[in-house]
Amino acid sequence: MSNATRVVNLINFHGVTMIVVEHEGVQYIPFKPLVDLSETDWRNAKKAAFSVDNAILFGSKLLKDPIFAAEGGDITPQKESIYIRLDRSRMFLARIQTSRVRAQGNEEAAEKLLKLQIEWAQALHSYETNGVAYKRGKGEAVSQLDKLIRSRNATNDAKEKQSISLLIRDHLNEMGAAVDDDMPLFQ
Repeated sequence: MSNATRVVNLINFHGVTMIVVEHEGVQYIPFKPLVDLSETDWRNAKKAAFSVDNAILFGSKLLKDPIFAAEGGDITPQKESIYIRLDRSRMFLARIQTSRVRAQGNEEAAEKLLKLQIEWAQALHSYETNGVAYKRGKGEAVSQLDKLIRSRNATNDAKEKQSISLLIRDHLNEMGAAVDDDMPLFQ
């Protein structure tokens, strides 16, 4: 099993720029900057990342850091760091006890984290009760997309279906969804 990672993206994660690496088809982010962002104790977080349940929940792995080549100088030896799955990273933040962050004197970090946790709790509730959740400000775009899809499904005219499909493609592109121009938009 290869321990190779490759950088696939740079993201802004709540004000911190992080690399996203891919390992065995799964995207991961480095754990340390996430712990620093939450202003929690690194030693305890490092131990907790590999506790049985957390290792499964967060997909914690010890991966070789990607090498960034630059001109001049020697390449430093490749080191390993703790990474967690990108799609599970917010769960790590959601499970942090804000009272502990406050007790460490990090009132501002605790407040910011608590607001995020409340937002995520509302999204989870919406998903579990309605089957869908979306971020504030994104609802109008999702609603428009839903109307377009319903319109396309309601018509029997092939030209009209094609026109609406093109509108759907454009709308998805505007929302940031990568839609291949060659992809059939309907069957």
